[in-house]
Amino acid sequence: MNLFLNGFELLSIVVLLMPLNWSLEAFKWKQILDGKIAMTFGESLRSVLSGVTFAIITPNGIGEYGGRLLSISRENRAKALFLNSFLSLSQLLITTIGGLVGYLIVQEYFSFLIHYSIVILLVIALLVSYFFTQINFNLFSKLTGTKRNTLKWSIPKKQRVNTLVLSFLRYSVFCLQFALLLHICEVELSAIHYFGLISTIYLVAAIIPTGWFSNLLVRGSISYYFFEQMGDFGEQAVIASSLLWIINLFIPALAGLVVVRNVDWLKLFKLKTI
Repeated sequence: MNLFLNGFELLSIVVLLMPLNWSLEAFKWKQILDGKIAMTFGESLRSVLSGVTFAIITPNGIGEYGGRLLSISRENRAKALFLNSFLSLSQLLITTIGGLVGYLIVQEYFSFLIHYSIVILLVIALLVSYFFTQINFNLFSKLTGTKRNTLKWSIPKKQRVNTLVLSFLRYSVFCLQFALLLHICEVELSAIHYFGLISTIYLVAAIIPTGWFSNLLVRGSISYYFFEQMGDFGEQAVIASSLLWIINLFIPALAGLVVVRNVDWLKLFKLKTI
């Protein structure tokens, strides 16, 4: 009974962390738009949930961009697309750094080894590129075919720092969620090994292009492989990974359906986003 109550309490925490997860994403979306496109936090959250809904019904999640653009006026969609791409890049950077550091912790259990100095150099190179590379909208305008004079700015370093911090906080939330679910499923490992395996799984999953349902299968397969090497915890890891997908993606996607319930779907698929 005590185990059940403990597991139920932990599962409740995981579920409660889900709105925090997406609220951080909504705040990140709002802050990157500040000064360029006016949007309240509520509007930002609805935009993010719309993106989640469209992501799970389109190949490789590309619909996320279109879903977020629903709440953006046509003349601002090129700006929003550019900024959303930057947010994705920032989250991927955190996932990459976390995965590289995490793999150093657990690499002794696998045949592929990476020297610490290589990881340090890669992390430094990634951070330097992120903060000092000039990401200019004019180049993006040429690539997307929009007018050159629609916008003339690059993302300031302060805004890059804010975005990276929020990305790290969100990354920490879904790492914690996964760890709690693994604990519920009786995967007995140290906290440091939890982090090492979870961060490695997120990195590998980020590299592999997937659709919404195949993402569930791929993450489950990756989780099975890595946790099986650590002590025959593969099956428990698949269950935890599946629960995480349901809580963090499927449930928010259903909530997003409420936000986009008035959308004319036939008309939408014919609509040019920019």
